[in-house]
Amino acid sequence: MTNRTDLQDLVDNPSETLSIELKEWLNISENTVRATLARHIAAIANHGGGYLVIGFDDECKEVTPDSENVGSYTRDAINGIVDKYLIPSFHCEVSLVATSDTNIEHPIIWVPSHQAIPICSRADGPQDSKGRPQGIRIGTYYIRAPGPKSEPITTPDTWTTLIRRCVVNERDSLLSGIYTVLSGHNTIPEKQTDLCVKWHASSHARFETILGESQDFEWPVDYSKNYYQMSYRIIKDSTEQLEASQLIPVLEEANRKVRELVWTGWSMFYPFSREEIRPYFYPDITDGTESDVLETNLINAEVLTTTLPDFWRFSCNGYASLIRAYREDRHILRDSKTNLLPGKWISPYTLIREVSEFVRHALVISKMFDSSTSVEINISWVGLANRRIDEFDPGVDWRPRTSRADSRNVQGQWPISELVANWEEIVATLTTPVCRLFNGLEVTEDWVRKDSQKYREL
Repeated sequence: MTNRTDLQDLVDNPSETLSIELKEWLNISENTVRATLARHIAAIANHGGGYLVIGFDDECKEVTPDSENVGSYTRDAINGIVDKYLIPSFHCEVSLVATSDTNIEHPIIWVPSHQAIPICSRADGPQDSKGRPQGIRIGTYYIRAPGPKSEPITTPDTWTTLIRRCVVNERDSLLSGIYTVLSGHNTIPEKQTDLCVKWHASSHARFETILGESQDFEWPVDYSKNYYQMSYRIIKDSTEQLEASQLIPVLEEANRKVRELVWTGWSMFYPFSREEIRPYFYPDITDGTESDVLETNLINAEVLTTTLPDFWRFSCNGYASLIRAYREDRHILRDSKTNLLPGKWISPYTLIREVSEFVRHALVISKMFDSSTSVEINISWVGLANRRIDEFDPGVDWRPRTSRADSRNVQGQWPISELVANWEEIVATLTTPVCRLFNGLEVTEDWVRKDSQKYREL
C-alpha cells in the first residue's frame, strides 16, 4: 500500500538542482563510472542529502536504457561503491520508478545527509594513461555547486553551510546525552498555548473552504468527516521568520532529513513541481500579524487517480498544518481472511508511523530557527466511530477492537532537546489517546522504537 508519489514526481518532472543529479544510463561495472558516481554521492551527502536519478540527459530528456544496464543499479551495487570510495560509510536506498507516459523504469538513488562528520573520499578512482585518478580523488571533500556540479571544496565560504550542519548534528548528540542524564524520561508535556490552537482551527477552516469549492471531488467516504489533522508551532523569538522566497528550499531540505527516519514515497509537506499541484501562497493571520503561508491542495479528481487527498500549509513564522484522508479509505482490500472496506478500519502501525514522521518534521524545521526553544503539537482524528483495527499486512492479526468515539484531539509542548533524545516516547504519548479508543490499546515507547525500523518502505 505504499504511495510512491514523491518518487513519481522525480521521474515525471525531471530537473537538475543542487540536491538532484540526473545521469544517463551508465555501465556501473566500469571502474571510472563507479568512481564518478561516488563523487556525486559524496557531494550530495555533504549538501544535506538528495537524489541521483538515472536515465535522463543534461537537457532533462528521458533516455532509453540498454537492456543490460537496467538491472545493474541495485542497492548492493550502490552501497558497494560507497564502501569502496567514501568515509565514513553510509547506506543509500535504490528504487525503480516508471514514468507515467513511457512506462520506462528509472533507478532513483536516495543519498542521506552526512551526520556530524562530513563525507570524504577514501580512495582514488582508476588512473588514466598519464597516471591521473579519474572520477574521484583520495582525501577530498566534495560539495554540490551551481551548474549543478559536484566539486571539491576549495574555499572557506564553501565550508560554511557544511560545518554548520555538522555542528547541528553534533549538537543533537550532545542534547540527547544531556537530556537522558537530567530528565530520567519522566517529563510531562506542557500545556499548549492558544496560538497553536488558533492555527489548527484556521487551517481547518481553510480546508473546509477548499473542500466545499471542489465540486468534482470524489472519495469512497465523506472526506469532511473522515480525516486527521496535524499541526505544530515552533516556539521562538517572534521577530525571527523564514524568508518567503526560501520556504520551498526549506521544505525540500526538511523532506530530505525526515526521510532518514520515515519514507513511504508519500511524504508530508512535499513541494510538488508540477504546475497544477505546486505550492502557492495564501496569507493567514493567526498571531495578530499577516504572514505568508505556503499551501498545497491535492483535493481534486485528476490527482486522486494516483494519490490521496492532501492539504497542507507552512508559514514563514514556523507554523505547519496537514489535513489528510486515511490511507485505509483509499481501496477495498481483500485477502483470505476479510474485506477491508473504506471507512470501516484503521491501522495502528500506519497511525504511529504518520505521527513519527510529523514529529520528525517539526524537529527538523525547529533547527532552522536560531532562537527556537520548543515545539507545540496539536493532532485531531475524525471519523473513528465503528472503525475496527486491522492491518495492510494480511499476516498481522488483531483481536476485535472497535472505537465507539468518533474523534480525538491530543495536544502537547516539548523542548527541542526532548524531541531529539526522546522522540519515541513523544510519539507514544501522542498516539496512545486515540489508540486507547480501540478497547484500551496502549502504545509504548518500545513499540515505536522497534516499529521505526520499518518506516522506510521503498
